[in-house]
Amino acid sequence: MSCTTLVRASDDSVSGEVVPLAKHEQMLGMYFNVTFAILYPGAKKPTHAALATALAKALVPFKALAGRFVLSKEGLAIDCNNAGVPLTHDVGTGAAPSVEVPIATDLFDMVVDSVPASEGSASDAPMRVKVTDFDDAQLIAVSANHGLCDAGGLGAFMAAWASAYAGGTGEGGSAPSPVVSNDRVGAVPTTSEPGSVPPETIPPEHPWRMLRPLPEQCPALERVPLASPVIFSNTKSAADCKALKAACLTAAAAPTGAFVSTNDALCAELCVALGLEGVERVPFGLIMDYRAHVGVDGAASPYLFGNLWCTLELLVRNSLAGAVDIREALRHAQGAEFIKWFMGQGANRQFGARLMMNTWVKAFRLAELAFEVPAADMMVGAPFLEQRLAMMAPAGVNYVIALPQADGGIKAVGVLGRSATERLTGKMHTVA
Repeated sequence: MSCTTLVRASDDSVSGEVVPLAKHEQMLGMYFNVTFAILYPGAKKPTHAALATALAKALVPFKALAGRFVLSKEGLAIDCNNAGVPLTHDVGTGAAPSVEVPIATDLFDMVVDSVPASEGSASDAPMRVKVTDFDDAQLIAVSANHGLCDAGGLGAFMAAWASAYAGGTGEGGSAPSPVVSNDRVGAVPTTSEPGSVPPETIPPEHPWRMLRPLPEQCPALERVPLASPVIFSNTKSAADCKALKAACLTAAAAPTGAFVSTNDALCAELCVALGLEGVERVPFGLIMDYRAHVGVDGAASPYLFGNLWCTLELLVRNSLAGAVDIREALRHAQGAEFIKWFMGQGANRQFGARLMMNTWVKAFRLAELAFEVPAADMMVGAPFLEQRLAMMAPAGVNYVIALPQADGGIKAVGVLGRSATERLTGKMHTVA
């Protein structure tokens, strides 16, 4: 039997604020949704009432999630009116579905019509949650309009919900501060005037050059659709990750004590898997969360809630040594001055990335997401990847998200040409 409760923040004082969206968030809000689910194994499951009570507490600092989109002459905004988040609880049949493949649409209460068609028109909830109890596990599935926030925001909210369930206040969750700022417009770095520091004026030896290559530095690769694209998942254990990182350092002849992260190594392996023969360096896009590198009104920031990410542009060696290139580039990307300069240049349409990589590993720390039992695993929804398949594959761009694993491993899931999946190590699943 299914039941749905419209859950509002427990403190109604959150009502009244209207939060304008930044320009890129307005585009995300109009066209994109995010779906993901977290698996909790075993027979011990939270009740609907207990989840709803904790959710009401968690929504207090994350007031935008309980609001509704409104449309004005300035564009899309969020009315923090505490209209509520629909929370559905259902009972499934038999064992829980595998989280090695994308979660089926029917396990979500999908967000639809969350953007008003015109000024003054009504819209539906921009975030909806469905909880399904199976014989051996519980699955919490979230569907959200992307204009609300990014993976960092959703991960912080989920941690706040789990904290509230455990008896905490729910304020901030894993955020560095119990205060959550919804000032997504003020959080966007004030960029330099376009062209005021054009990329071509950056000396070749300057570290920013590796993060903004010039068109003539990029290989002349023909833009063609992906051959036989598939939706895939590739799981690596902690031991697999350790071996892959060691292989990357060996390939780069790195000095003793050198370091690459699991995500660096995964990105390098994915670049090599593309099979770009005769290409010295692979054009590679990396989505970076920059919320930790900007403040609010020049002060140390509370947790910034919204879409705070930019896409770095890298050329990495066409071998596992590319992991070292990524690590070196990221050392220079972690600062407000670089972000301000980078975003002030606008899109580099000639870059032509062959792989777009997004990581949710730091956004969703599974150890922080326990309810009655610890979280075992997570997976994005099939609708999310089907949308990326339709958008990316015709343009010849491979799209991958890295998800955390409870054992310290990593799971790559996304859209690749079928031949690329055959070159990856680890446990592989593909969906035509």
